[in-house]
Amino acid sequence: MFIPIGLNRRQIVCLVVMFVCAASFTACINPKQAVYLHGLPDSARIQLPDAQLAQSVIQPDDMLEIKFSGKNQQLADDFNSKGGGFNAGVGTGVAYLVDSSGYINMYMLGKVKAAGFTKEQLQEQLKTGASKYLLESSVNVRFVNFRFTVLGEVRSPSNYAVTNEKVSILEALAYAGDMTVFARRDRHCELYRQGPVYLALLLPA
Repeated sequence: MFIPIGLNRRQIVCLVVMFVCAASFTACINPKQAVYLHGLPDSARIQLPDAQLAQSVIQPDDMLEIKFSGKNQQLADDFNSKGGGFNAGVGTGVAYLVDSSGYINMYMLGKVKAAGFTKEQLQEQLKTGASKYLLESSVNVRFVNFRFTVLGEVRSPSNYAVTNEKVSILEALAYAGDMTVFARRDRHCELYRQGPVYLALLLPA
């Protein structure tokens, strides 16, 4: 313990008491409370079941990167460069903002309903529409504004934006600087979606 020079006896005693109280508090934390994953076998290697990844459903205010390709490259370039999209600077396709009614405005296809569909379903829908004009058409759709918010007992609760389409709970915690010593690691993390933003809420003990 470092004690600054120039303190009187009463100040030194107060510092010592504060240090002892802080050390006693941290020592009272059960080691099991600091473990992230409970109930796992006592083994160096464990076999976990495959994770069932939920399909994100497109909602208003989502931003989608859409890229067309096909036998006629010039026509495919027209699909990629014209219409209601814009260059978001995150890939080779064009980004489209889903409007408040759930539609995007596409070249040759007009207004296309996007909200309520997964990206795979939208890909098939756009491919069907583009196949009338573009032979051997192929469409790729991805989210480009994946944002999430981590709240509760973490070091840096805030909003975060990533270029990946998905973020695991552990990755979200890493962005937020991990949980504090007051967090209950034996409780489930509550995950919500509000528009294009995911919320992860960690409650205190």
